Amino acid sequence: NASISIFFTPDPHGNGYRINGQGSDIDGNTIIEDGFANYDGNAWWIEKNISGDLSLQVLSRGKFNFDKHAFEGTWLANTMLGGPYLSFAAAAAATTTTTTNQTFNNSYQSPFDIPIVVATLEPEPTSPFIKL
Repeated sequence: NASISIFFTPDPHGNGYRINGQGSDIDGNTIIEDGFANYDGNAWWIEKNISGDLSLQVLSRGKFNFDKHAFEGTWLANTMLGGPYLSFAAAAAATTTTTTNQTFNNSYQSPFDIPIVVATLEPEPTSPFIKL
């Protein structure tokens, strides 16, 4: 299991929301290096490990339903492992979150009441391969 907190801030060009945040999973702690969500909810973000395997990166993409505080999407690591996000929960927005080397501020109050996202992902079960 893994969890990630996502913060939405208005894009300076007025095209949607910039995404930043942090997360953690079995491989270590992550930060979101870059990400974007359109007003219609289509979104992507890139996480990079800041502990553990520092070369690990994960691309997530999908669609937020801002009215229902829901998200459906997938993740793909640069190790070629990937899968769907299996559960999603929205939490109340906080003003500041601090991690080891980064501070993220979420002072924007959206008319859509966009939450901080806490998502859980699990890799899909794989079938064993038989080597001949």
